[in-house]
Amino acid sequence: MNEELKKEISAGVPVGRAEQLTLLQIALRAGEPNFVRLLAEDWLNAYPYDLPVELIRAQAYFKDSKADKAIKISARLVELDPEFVEAQDLLAGAARRVKPALAEQARAAAIYLRRPSQPPEGVQPWAQALVRAQLALAQNDLQKAESEVQVALLSNPPSPLPSLAHLQLAQAQGLTWHAIHNLIALYRDLWPHCLQFRLTDAQQRMEGGQEDEALDILHDCVAEDVSGQVARRLWGHPHRFTPIWPTILEHVITLPIPAAVTTALNWNHLASGVEDKTVPKTVVREPGIEIKAIAPGPNAALSEVESAIAEPIAAITEPTAVLAETVAAPSTQLPELKRPKMKRVPQKRKHTEAYTDELGVEYAEKKAEAPKPAYKSVPPETPLDLEDIGTKTEDLQLRADGRFPAYIVVTSKSALHSQYGPDGLSLVEKALRAVVTATATRTTGATRARAGRFVAIRLARGLAIGIAVATGAGVHALGHVPAAERRRIAFR
Repeated sequence: MNEELKKEISAGVPVGRAEQLTLLQIALRAGEPNFVRLLAEDWLNAYPYDLPVELIRAQAYFKDSKADKAIKISARLVELDPEFVEAQDLLAGAARRVKPALAEQARAAAIYLRRPSQPPEGVQPWAQALVRAQLALAQNDLQKAESEVQVALLSNPPSPLPSLAHLQLAQAQGLTWHAIHNLIALYRDLWPHCLQFRLTDAQQRMEGGQEDEALDILHDCVAEDVSGQVARRLWGHPHRFTPIWPTILEHVITLPIPAAVTTALNWNHLASGVEDKTVPKTVVREPGIEIKAIAPGPNAALSEVESAIAEPIAAITEPTAVLAETVAAPSTQLPELKRPKMKRVPQKRKHTEAYTDELGVEYAEKKAEAPKPAYKSVPPETPLDLEDIGTKTEDLQLRADGRFPAYIVVTSKSALHSQYGPDGLSLVEKALRAVVTATATRTTGATRARAGRFVAIRLARGLAIGIAVATGAGVHALGHVPAAERRRIAFR
């Protein structure tokens, strides 16, 4: 696998996600946190919210003594996926000194998620109650499990794990669809970012015949968990919603691989083959002396080696004479060296307009130009809130990975009226509504995941007619927008 990865990187072909994770983990163990961060960020630019890659990025920050950034990333991970044990471990280790309460909560969560065989000691009470409820549920003792879950809920910890345990208990008790739906709605309001509640809500809505709402929730979950690890943990693999998640995740690695990582991967960058150590027969030729190289074979006798060494020694009978002859030998005469001409650069003196150097040459110093007037700073543009234009936030929510754009038609009634008149305004508005209706009809159902959504927005003033395509990089408007009246729509 390492050799295949080496060939893929050298050829510049896209590398799969499994190979990317392997390279990241090996680089982290090899002590290259900076390379790990750069490689992880390069991958996350193509596939945002890949939770395992985000975890490795946070581990690299923690290994590089940047605990604050590691805490921020790992806290976001456990907010999305509270059952992510590795993220809970990292949060407990990174926040141990700076935020001990948060570290203790994460440690208790990690102990509970590892499903111990008996209630642990020295952890927070809510985690002990959840462990007892877990053991009772494994023995099908639903009454005891319910009492222990109630104890954990009354502790009111800043974690959705007791709420998740309550939902699992309700499903095990076989409650009605409406009871479970109301319980999910309650916990979604308390923990709006938790992917487990959102995925369970989508499943409930799909079973209740609300396919459009269920698909919208699933698409949002795909955008915030591109690898689908929460869905696999919740429903197994494969599950009925597997086709919604992307099947092929790959990206080209353009970063240079550090030497420590190539050593850990056993990549040999030297040329293969046996090195030829044979020396030429004649190395130096002096007057009357010939020195021969000694290259006896592996089976040569000792006498042969001694005779080979004795030959050049016997040839030097009078070393002093040879040395004198060598010194007296005529040598090639070297050309006379000429001193290069140096250009004299006079030293400048400050606070003078003219000065004279040591040779009497007068120089004039260039006066400093007057500073250019500073321009007044332009006040920042005021973001336009989505609620101000009467459009649902979830209808305009961008896909985080940029693969599911939202197409927006932006019009201005006053600008259209002033440019085309009342008759032209009605014609343009009618044509735009036809485009919106046709696109919305085509992108309903399962195809909405790939085609995106088409939303019509009308602003009271400020924009001429235009079409804006919203992707993960922002909003790109097509059409002329007056600079004095332009507005910006914020999707963050």
